[in-house]
Amino acid sequence: MKIEDLELHDALLKSTKIDYTSKIIEIQLELYLSTKDSSRRPFSIVFEGVESISQISNLERLEQNAFAGNINYWLPEQNGGITYIYLTDGCIAIKSAKLRLNE
Repeated sequence: MKIEDLELHDALLKSTKIDYTSKIIEIQLELYLSTKDSSRRPFSIVFEGVESISQISNLERLEQNAFAGNINYWLPEQNGGITYIYLTDGCIAIKSAKLRLNE
């Protein structure tokens, strides 16, 4: 799957793993890979060469909205820029050199 084809609307944020020494962040999700899917599938986005991460989120609201999906949408940047993942009542911003998808 191409990054520009990945739709995160209604995806479920499961966890974030940060490796500070390797400068790698893995965000684990469950999402609908196509409009024909009736259930979410495990998926992850891996950021490499991470320069910075900022996150503000309300964990209670993320939990309350888990059934419907607690990610609203995302704006990926592939050329060493900032990727924004907009959450229910929050946002994650990651500046990295590279990102890749793991199905």
